[in-house]
Amino acid sequence: MATRFPFDEEMPAPRTHEELVILVLDGSGSMSAQESGTGRRKAEAVIYHLVKEAPGDDRWQGSLLHRLKTSRNADAFWLGVITFDDRVDIALHPRPLSEVWPEDLDMDLLGKHGDRTAIGRALEAADQMAQNWLHAPDADPRVPRFVTILLMSDGQETAGTDPVRVAERIKSRGQGGDTDRPQVVIATAAYGADADVATLQAIASRRQDGSPFFQKVNTGAELRDFFLESISSAAAALT
Repeated sequence: MATRFPFDEEMPAPRTHEELVILVLDGSGSMSAQESGTGRRKAEAVIYHLVKEAPGDDRWQGSLLHRLKTSRNADAFWLGVITFDDRVDIALHPRPLSEVWPEDLDMDLLGKHGDRTAIGRALEAADQMAQNWLHAPDADPRVPRFVTILLMSDGQETAGTDPVRVAERIKSRGQGGDTDRPQVVIATAAYGADADVATLQAIASRRQDGSPFFQKVNTGAELRDFFLESISSAAAALT
């Protein structure tokens, strides 16, 4: 049975805020390995469950993109996508969710990348994207803006950057106005047995109960569910 997330209960009313979701996806060479249990290459499983998975019979099934598009507050979402190995690529500049389609995100992660892992460099790019969007001159000053960075990596930092230090700088900026949530939340997923759990936990923001926005996942389906739960939990602090 598909995992359900209570968007209707936990998400605030439409247009009380705008939320930029930034997917930061590891495309390093280790993503060519197969998932245990499914036999699908990890890079392919990620794109399948985030973008290509069929919707099924109701809004609680299908890809992350489909579920966001069918959530009650879909018009509050924007989406940006960053992919990386030791080189960072902006795969999708921030765009209202209503203007994002599966073909925009149907990418060959390994074809674009396939080298070493620069998690810190990818976080720097996500932070720059977040700040540009938060302070865009055409943003409506009456509508608060928030960002959730969803970072997936299946390996360890191998390009000499310092992802924990970058994350601490992002998280130090504080709360988003008169709410209990930070303006920028970082959620991290350690994908598979070789992912650097300690570093990814240290990168993650903390929930209201003090636990990290972090999960160890073994499949693309688990990654999709964790990302959805993280968006919902971050939004709960706005209510």
